[in-house]
Amino acid sequence: MLDLRQLQALLAVAETGSITGAARRLGWSQPAVNHHLQNLDRLMGAPLTGRTSQGTTLTDTGRLVARQGAEILNLSEQLVEEVRAQVRGQRPRVRLGIVASVVSAFLPAISARLAERGLGLDTRLGENPDLIEAVQQRSLDAAVIYTLQDYPPVLGESVRSRTLLRDPLLLALPEDHPAAHEAQIQTHTLRQLHRERWVFGVTDNDPIDRLIREHLADTDAIESVIHTDDFSVLLNVVAAGLSIGVVSRLGAAHPPQGVVLRPFADPRFHRMITLISHERSAASAAEVRHAIVGAAAHLEP
Repeated sequence: MLDLRQLQALLAVAETGSITGAARRLGWSQPAVNHHLQNLDRLMGAPLTGRTSQGTTLTDTGRLVARQGAEILNLSEQLVEEVRAQVRGQRPRVRLGIVASVVSAFLPAISARLAERGLGLDTRLGENPDLIEAVQQRSLDAAVIYTLQDYPPVLGESVRSRTLLRDPLLLALPEDHPAAHEAQIQTHTLRQLHRERWVFGVTDNDPIDRLIREHLADTDAIESVIHTDDFSVLLNVVAAGLSIGVVSRLGAAHPPQGVVLRPFADPRFHRMITLISHERSAASAAEVRHAIVGAAAHLEP
């Protein structure tokens, strides 16, 4: 029978790259880590780890077990927490991940709707890749992310998604910028902005950044790039006349003085606010999905 300590040992090796590191991480002895790994190998009928000059690494089979094992450990921890809360008479809590740019629009309504159903809320702010991985591993019950039509994220077979609303993208410009006088940003205007200073996201291959770069005439000619995933920071940088950038309508509800927001003529310039959850989510996840869908119904821009 599978022992959770076997999975803990395997995941610790995956994270630290060595038996010594895994033992230190878990507070166990090295023989204890080896013991659980060997028992797991026998149970699975295949070696899950191997030694290299760089340390201990996982085999292909080991990586498969580690992915599923992380999910199992998260579920077991969730079960213990929920039962302990019930014994103490506390409200069950749901774990929600959410991208920062939709927090102000969504979170108060979601929290209120869950409270009406006797549920508490634990919230994690993050960006798409981290939140998707957390849902896959079931360390989150659900997450609100954003997607772009041309750059869909890889969710995996175990994650289901539901589009909540369409959130148009806007070009944020200093009010004295020549393009600020246009009612819409046409494609030919956008192409001419390749020599501007831009604000881009922190995450590599950010879908909004990829969409913008695709439309610029010469990305190598960009003078400089400021990196932030915080729309409020982006807008203040633009207000200071230091750069231009792209925000969404939900993320720019109250732009600072000196900033002009212009829509794009190209219909591809919008993002979809998307709810994701594991296909085998617990009942609490169904409650948070219901609360999020209800909150989104009042937010369609």
